[in-house]
Order: sequence, then C-alpha cells, then structure tokens
Amino acid sequence: MGTKPPKKGTKNRIDHSGLNPVQRARLQQAHADHRAYLESRLEAKPKPDLSDDETVISPSMHNAWIFFSGDKPGGTISGRRGQAETQCAQLYLCVGKMAASPDSTKAIGNNLKADAAGIMINQKTDIDKNYELRDGTVGHVTGKSAVGIKADSVRLIGREGIKLVTNVDSRGSQGQKIESYANIELIAGNDDSDMQPLVKGDNLVSALARITESISDFIETTNGFVRSQIDFNRTQQEFNQEIAVHVHPVAGPAATLPVPGLVAKGATSAIEIGIVQINQIARTINMLAMQSAEIEGFVANRMQPISGDFINSKNCFTN
Repeated sequence: MGTKPPKKGTKNRIDHSGLNPVQRARLQQAHADHRAYLESRLEAKPKPDLSDDETVISPSMHNAWIFFSGDKPGGTISGRRGQAETQCAQLYLCVGKMAASPDSTKAIGNNLKADAAGIMINQKTDIDKNYELRDGTVGHVTGKSAVGIKADSVRLIGREGIKLVTNVDSRGSQGQKIESYANIELIAGNDDSDMQPLVKGDNLVSALARITESISDFIETTNGFVRSQIDFNRTQQEFNQEIAVHVHPVAGPAATLPVPGLVAKGATSAIEIGIVQINQIARTINMLAMQSAEIEGFVANRMQPISGDFINSKNCFTN
C-alpha cells in the first residue's frame, strides 16, 4: 500500500501520494480486500479553484478536466476576464493538474506551466504572454483569438498531409483588417536570439548551379591557358637552344664559333627550366582535373532530384 516519494526527475509508475483522507481510507480498504483494480484507480485529484461564472466537467476519478470560463490562463483574476472584459470565452481541456505533484487536499486554478497537458481555446487572449513565449519575428500577439497546445510532447499527425497556413481571411476575430502576411516560425528552446529565414530549395539549387557553372568555366579557361603555356614553353626552349649555338658568319677564312661555355650553360638552363615547368604544369593539370571531377560529383550527388543526397526535401515545402 502506498509508494515511496518519487525521485527527482522521475515518477513512480503507481503513485498514491497527495491523496486526501477519504481517498486514503478507500485505498487502505481496497488493499485489505485485495481489490487491486480499485486500488490502482485511486489517485490524487486537486480541487478546481473555480470563478463564479466558470463551469467544469470532470466525471471520472482521474485527473482530467474540461473548464468553461472567460479568458483565465491562471488564477481567478488573471487574463481578460480578470479585467472584466466581455467576449473572451475560454475552453480549457486539461489532464494532470499540478503535473508531477498532484494533491487532493488543495484547490488549484489554471496553471499553464504546471498542468501536465492541455489545450486552451480562447475567443480573446494574450497567448504569447500566457505561455511565456519569445517574440520571434511575429511578436507578442495580444487581445486576439488563439489556440494553445502544451504537453511534454506534441505530435500533429495527418494521414493525408499537414499544412501550416497563414492569412486565409481578410479580417481577424476582433474585426481588425489583416494588412500583411504573418510568418510561420520554428523556435527551438524558446530562444529567438538568432532567428534566420529558411532557404527555398529550388532557389538554392539555381544559385548553386550558377556558382558551379562559373567554377567549371574558370577551370576550363585555366586548363586552356595551361595547355597554351605548354606550347609556348616548347617553342621558347627551341628558341633558347638555337640562340645558345647561334653564330654570325664573318668575312675571311676564319669562322666564328659559339662560345663553348655559353652552349653548355644555355643547354643546361633550358633543360632545367623545361623540367620545372613541365612538372608544375602537370601538377596544375592534375589539380584542375580533380577540381572538375569534384564539381561534377557535387552536381550529381547534391543537385539532382534522383540523388539520395539531394539538398531539397522530397516531402516538406515552404513559401
């Protein structure tokens, strides 16, 4: 009978803490009678702290509720109802009031931070303030209809698709004219310090295509220059060798011979320069070929819809 207090950050699978005296007496009797089913159904269920115009439905033994009231995100004087405003109806579906530490001896009002899970539907409220949300690019919305959903985990599941759509009407719930499109924001950790726009995939593909085409053109141009340099160097070496052994004919019986040292030096220099240039050109050609192959691989792997690594999502779209 009963359970030990839960450890910090955990909950016992069966938790009988927080029962009021009547519930505890029933638990003891159920335990004595070996009625495990009844024993397992007994759980703490706080009393609702209701406003004078509030109605609640909670027919089961479980900590589950439906509240009908004016805008009341917290206690009895909170929200637009607490400011005596009209046309601010609220419907709050809630399970697990007081979340991890429910207490049947306490009366508790709405608490969006402490309730385990809930859906709050409001005719007129300040939803960002209610849930303590950061501004983002949309900013804090005040005095407008809203639906808030909060739990440890929230899943939206559509058998035939999910759409997040804004601005379908020309006027809002308070009669205000809607002048511009509102954003769709994804704010992880409630941190809006570095909000950035999403990339539109097709536009990104187009931009990257232009970049890769420019790089490919540069590689082709450079490759053509290198090959023309090869032809130039070959011609220059032939010319240098001709200069090294060149002689000018003179009148008379004696012929002028090239200077022996100049011939040897010219030939050696031409050979050494040629080897260095050939090696450098070969490395450049190989590097250009590798870069060209990398560009082709990038285009094939990242920019083609048939590729498994295509940068666009196959199923998620944004405007």
